Amino acid sequence: MVTLGGAVATLLAAERDDVSQLVTVAGNIDTDYWTTLQHISPLTGSLNPADQWPSLQAIPQIHFVGSEDKIMPVAVANAYQQHFPQSKRPTVRVITGMTHHCCWVEHWPELLQEISAAKKPAP
Repeated sequence: MVTLGGAVATLLAAERDDVSQLVTVAGNIDTDYWTTLQHISPLTGSLNPADQWPSLQAIPQIHFVGSEDKIMPVAVANAYQQHFPQSKRPTVRVITGMTHHCCWVEHWPELLQEISAAKKPAP
């Protein structure tokens, strides 16, 4: 099952001016690339979050992906990242051993620390 929560969060962030940080976990943030990768029909009537990159490039982002995720593999996040100019590319963080469903909750305290650290402005 794919819920597309990462896609919704990304599309919403692109439309708002009060988003201070965008974080996804195993998110489908490039739906066009994902359908091609999975050899399934393109999503019709849907927006591709990756196409919204001009509105998202000023928002700090971190996208967590499991190294063993076959549903939303790291290639999807990397494809999303490639839409951005090199100097504005969002962070894609691969978590070793994680799948799409397994064990994110157990690792959440460490991920939350990383999210908080990434949000702080550089000195």
